[in-house]
Amino acid sequence: HAPGYYVTLDELAAMRFLDSLPAPATVLAAEATGNAIPRFSSARVFVGHEQLTLDYEKKKPLVEESFSAAASGDFRRSLLREYGVEYVFFGPTEASLGEWKPEQDTLFEAEYRSGQVTLYRLVP
Repeated sequence: HAPGYYVTLDELAAMRFLDSLPAPATVLAAEATGNAIPRFSSARVFVGHEQLTLDYEKKKPLVEESFSAAASGDFRRSLLREYGVEYVFFGPTEASLGEWKPEQDTLFEAEYRSGQVTLYRLVP
């Protein structure tokens, strides 16, 4: 599917899970996914639409770096805590941004899975 134009059933299911949380969560995702998340849930996104994201020019490269295997755990922990991010949305679009495998990162635990999409929660 074309990222940003359509969401898969797995992505939609994960977004609905986000909507079921007792309080709106803040989510790190690829920009295209970040554009869709607020349409289908009450969750906030780190980066979404260019004109609706505060400090977009600063945050966009941070998203790309976050999904890179070269980014350190300290970088991710610091970034996510600084911005109050609680979840990482990880689907095919996010996987295409780099080689990082959140399931191998002790900072996160999988909280929801639907097909190719997993929501990882930042471990306190």
